[in-house]
Amino acid sequence: MDLIKVDGWLKSILVGRIMGGLLLIGALVAQKYGYDVTSEDQKAIMDLVTGLLAGVGGLLLLISKLREKINGIFSKKVKTE
Repeated sequence: MDLIKVDGWLKSILVGRIMGGLLLIGALVAQKYGYDVTSEDQKAIMDLVTGLLAGVGGLLLLISKLREKINGIFSKKVKTE
């Protein structure tokens, strides 16, 4: 029996904080070796990520509609009288 049960919400927060900490450590190491991200670089990265996510969303929408169409064709019941 588990004494502590972590629900999905708390687990998500914990994982988010761990990933944020790893990102911070990675940024500090990169800065130590002379890498720097300017505000222009940040804007370009955000534009790239936004475009990619919009493309993936559109692709998932098309796949969903195709699956509905295919399942609709094959699941229609034929009346036999």
